[in-house]
Amino acid sequence: MAETAVSFLLGKLGPFLVEEARTLRGVEAKAQWIKDELERINAFLRVADENAETNPQLKVWVKQVRDIAYEIEDALDVFELRMARNQGDGFYGFIRKISCTIKNAKYLHQLASSIQGIESRVKDVADGQKRYDSILHSSRQGSTATRNIWHERRADALWVKEAELVGIDKHRKQLIQWLVEESNPKFQVISVVGMGGLGKSTLAKKVFDADEVKKHFQIHAWVNVSQSFNLEMLLRDMIRQLFKEGGNEKLPRRLEEVGSNDLKEKINYFLQKKSYIIVLDDVWKLEHWDAIKFAFPHNKFGSRVMLTTRSLDVALGASRESKGRVYTLERFSPMDSRILFCRKAFQEDDCPDELKGIVEHILERCKGLPLAIVAIAGVLASKSKIDEWMMVKDSLGDELEGNYMSKVLLLSYYDLPYYLKACFLYLSAFPEDCGIRCKRVIRLWIAEGFVEPKEGKTLEEVAMGYLNELISRSLIQVASTDILDGRVRECRVHGLLRELILRMSKEQNFMAVVDETMPWLEKTRRLAIVKMKRDEQELKNFPQLRSVLFVRGSFEDKSSFLHRDIKLLRVLDLQGVRFRVIPNSVFNQYHLSRFPQSSLHSYGFEAIPGIGFLQYLQTLYYVELNGNEAILEELGRLKQLRKLGVRNLGKEQGFIFCSSLGNLGKLQNLSVESICQNEILDLQYLSSPPKFLERLHLSGRLAVVPPWISSLQKLIKLSLSATQLQEDQFVYLQSLPSLLSLSLRHEAYVGETLCFKASSLKKLRFLSLYMLTNLKQVIVEEGAISSLEEMEFIACQCLEEVPSGIEHLTDLKSLILQHPSQDLINSIDCTKGGEAYHKVKNIPSIRIFIYPNSWYNLPRERD
Repeated sequence: MAETAVSFLLGKLGPFLVEEARTLRGVEAKAQWIKDELERINAFLRVADENAETNPQLKVWVKQVRDIAYEIEDALDVFELRMARNQGDGFYGFIRKISCTIKNAKYLHQLASSIQGIESRVKDVADGQKRYDSILHSSRQGSTATRNIWHERRADALWVKEAELVGIDKHRKQLIQWLVEESNPKFQVISVVGMGGLGKSTLAKKVFDADEVKKHFQIHAWVNVSQSFNLEMLLRDMIRQLFKEGGNEKLPRRLEEVGSNDLKEKINYFLQKKSYIIVLDDVWKLEHWDAIKFAFPHNKFGSRVMLTTRSLDVALGASRESKGRVYTLERFSPMDSRILFCRKAFQEDDCPDELKGIVEHILERCKGLPLAIVAIAGVLASKSKIDEWMMVKDSLGDELEGNYMSKVLLLSYYDLPYYLKACFLYLSAFPEDCGIRCKRVIRLWIAEGFVEPKEGKTLEEVAMGYLNELISRSLIQVASTDILDGRVRECRVHGLLRELILRMSKEQNFMAVVDETMPWLEKTRRLAIVKMKRDEQELKNFPQLRSVLFVRGSFEDKSSFLHRDIKLLRVLDLQGVRFRVIPNSVFNQYHLSRFPQSSLHSYGFEAIPGIGFLQYLQTLYYVELNGNEAILEELGRLKQLRKLGVRNLGKEQGFIFCSSLGNLGKLQNLSVESICQNEILDLQYLSSPPKFLERLHLSGRLAVVPPWISSLQKLIKLSLSATQLQEDQFVYLQSLPSLLSLSLRHEAYVGETLCFKASSLKKLRFLSLYMLTNLKQVIVEEGAISSLEEMEFIACQCLEEVPSGIEHLTDLKSLILQHPSQDLINSIDCTKGGEAYHKVKNIPSIRIFIYPNSWYNLPRERD
């Protein structure tokens, strides 16, 4: 970890020596000496960091190096800021520069004085390195002389998905049986109980995602509870999921202002006449269950709540009232432990003979806990020399007693390569019950400077490799993947691992988390704000802060915090903030606007002049334009943007917007919404569309289909809403070579016949048609949309028959009909002699929903 701080500093010292230090005698030589000495220390740190935990003196030395690196960085940043403020343009700028000459000389002398003081401290730590180097040198030598005893390890191919845990199928089958048993239509609570690290959440997710469960219940929701219990936030999350599942039912307005009792009442009313399965993951206390339970109606549709918990009292108490069931998850047997370990480490069910003794010793230490087993196997999977395995075995010791899990997990952390330690500790910013969006954390890693450039790869690709390596070591868990391209979309950190990184983060002044308790703030350089209910006067004047993250929730107006004296801010993440206008103080942050890897994430704000100065901004989503043409011009300066969303775009602003859009060559995700549904989106003027664009959402009337859309070679997802396309216009969208998902919503298409031409959209996998009120017929010519897997028609009530040619779609796995016409239902119902039944009988899943009844599956003919 100290190595990360020093590496970052070395990257700043180089330009400083070229641009600034030579202007004052004595500074350049001292700064160059410090840089050279830090380079030597840095090479040593990569080994020292790994051994510091077992050597208290070495640990103190590493801390001293880290503190010195931060001190030098502060001195350079303050100097750069002061010099920048004395710059100007034109005649008045020239006068100002002359008047500030004395000040600049003063700042240089102050910097020289700081560097002189730091120089003596660097000499002290350099002497410390020499003392420790001889000790660590011998241990490094030993590991290079041994032989390779089996085939080369590939870290990115070794991780065993948690859903494939040994023996999980027998648990899964039993729980599914309890959930879907037809003989018991009464409401029940099913509890899964076991100690931390046994895989309760993994098992519950496997059950929740099972096809039998998905088909059996009309409504599904997964809610993370966790130790940091927040009732209102939990209930709001549940409501969002439920109403999303409910189709046309609109989310209640002003949800953030509704109290817990009203929220429970809304959930109860919504679920009264529906069959539902709700999973409450990681319930810590019985009073947490008692606070939630009244949200669930005890109806007669066989509804179920399944909860996971470490407490038997919680499990028994929650299930008792509904005469439900408790499933106890036990530790792994020695045989299952060995199989799991070997699959993770070797991709086989056994290990090489020469390692069996070592493996048995390690498994005894893991005591049948899957989390410990996959963590230690992840460490060893990347080691190909027998002495390295022996060192891991010896480091675990023979008597771990009650802290055996902590020691195993700590070993996993210290075994990380230097470039992953900071990335892993950064995840301490996210609460235990919070899913971590991979794109968000990757961009934050890049903004922090943790990601090292690699030839032939973008920084995003390198950072994704870091994420995959943490997954392969089982230090983070995959929560969800993108249904389009299979990439990891969301990840989580197990509660026990999060406890570890919180402790490490505190020890190293790496990240402070503001929630219910006041964090350590004296020296921390990063601040993650989860909740801010206390007096904001306690959160002021942190000159050392470089990063501020509003992690989640609804911070209605925290603009006053952004006015604080945080002059050296480089990274600002505002995803959890709701305000209409970003304070001017954000745009006055010198390092935020100029630092080569700075990042600002925002959501739903009214743009103000000055945003164009944040030239390294990567995400801007959404900006309320409201007729502001000056802002449209400033958008063209944000050439690092990857994701852009704008609202309230008027017809007359189309030309200016297209001109700016043509400058955003790195854009991957674009969303554009007009002022209202009938306002024309005039986007035909874009001559050079972003060639890397992967996702496009347009909402508003398209008088003309922009010709540039058909040239988007990398577009994988297209969503159109209220575009009012006619039959002759749809053909321009059918030549997109990479399109995987197409969504036409709310009169996006107003023709009566929708025809997919032969050989068009051959990679399309998902097709959604929603509220196309004029649509009567869909034609699929042979060879068109041949890879389609899912097709859904929602509220297309004029549609009288299934698509002509649907029988050619041999990859189609799912057909969903929500609020269809009765004629359409009759045409595919075999019990009513439906004439179109033969066209759809081979589709594995056909689900029909007619309000207010539940979902039901298409009846099948008997063989």
